[in-house]
Amino acid sequence: MVADNTTHCMDAVHRHFADVVVVDPDLLNLARNSYQLKTLFYETVRDENKYLTVAVSKRNSGFSSLEDLEGTKACFPMYDGVAWNTVAYTLKKNNLLPTCPEIEGMANFFGQSCVPGLVKNESYESLNGNCDEFKGDDGAIRCLLQDVGSVAFVSKNSLKNFISDSTRNKKNATIKDFKIICEDPDSEDCILSWAPVGHAMIRKNTSDLWMKDTLDVFFAIDSLFGKNYKSLTAPFTLFGTFNGKSNLLFHDVTLKFRSQPMSRNLDKMKFEYDQVILEESKCRSSSTTLPILNSLYLVMALYGIQNAFILW
Repeated sequence: MVADNTTHCMDAVHRHFADVVVVDPDLLNLARNSYQLKTLFYETVRDENKYLTVAVSKRNSGFSSLEDLEGTKACFPMYDGVAWNTVAYTLKKNNLLPTCPEIEGMANFFGQSCVPGLVKNESYESLNGNCDEFKGDDGAIRCLLQDVGSVAFVSKNSLKNFISDSTRNKKNATIKDFKIICEDPDSEDCILSWAPVGHAMIRKNTSDLWMKDTLDVFFAIDSLFGKNYKSLTAPFTLFGTFNGKSNLLFHDVTLKFRSQPMSRNLDKMKFEYDQVILEESKCRSSSTTLPILNSLYLVMALYGIQNAFILW
C-alpha cells in the first residue's frame, strides 16, 4: 500500500488501516488533535539535528527582545507547526498574548505576516496563509531575506544549513547578516523550544500492554539493525540512505529509538516541544476517540518524500 502524504498515513492509523505512523514535529499537533494520536517513541538525534526554534532577524533590525516584535511582520514556516505553536506559547508565557484563542492573539500582536497553510478568516486578516512560496524553514528564511517580513521563526539548525548551501542561499547571506532575538537576555543559545526529528505515533486509546509489546519490537529491531549494531556487515540498516534515497523508513540522522525525546538521560536541554503543545492544547478541542485494532500494521511516512509504506 502507498499513501500520498503524511496526513494520509495519519488517517490510515485513525481508521485502523495501520497502527503506527512516523511524523515530523511540525505535524505533531495535527496528529494529536485531528487524528487522536499519541507518541509511542521518538527518533532521537544529536543537538545539531534537533529542531531548535529561534527568532531570527537581520543584523541591523534594532530588535533586542520579544516585546520589540509587536506590530512587526513575521515569517512562519507553516501554521500549527513547531515554530508557530512555540511562539504562541512563549508570548503567552511572557504576558504578551491573551490566553485563548491564540490565533487572534497572534494576529493582534504581529503585523501583516506570512503563515502558510492558515485558512483565511476576517478575524485575523493580518495573517496571510496564501504565501506557499515561503513555506517551510527555507521559505521563512527567504521571506526574511526578501524583506517580506522582519523576523522569521525557524530552527537554528535550518538557518545554518541554509547559509552553507549555495544552491538554496541565492543571496549569499552569511551568519553575520542575522541575529537571534532572545526571550532571556542571559540565555546562551536563545532557543525557544526544541524537538526531535520524528515521532512514532499510535491511536490515543491503545492499551498499555499493546504499547509495551510494540515498543519491545521496535527497540529489538533498533538493537539489531540500528547505528549501535556491532557487525561490520549488517544485512539491513534502519537509519541511512538506500539506493541513493534518504530518510526512507526513518530519518538518516536518527541515533536510536527512545521512549523519551532525548538521546541520553544526561541531556539537559530545556523547552522540549511536547510540553509546549500540551499547554497549547488547552485552547483546542479534541476529536472523537477510536476503538482498538488487534492486528499490527505499520505505516512509515517518508520525510520529505510524498510516499509511505505499510509493512507487515
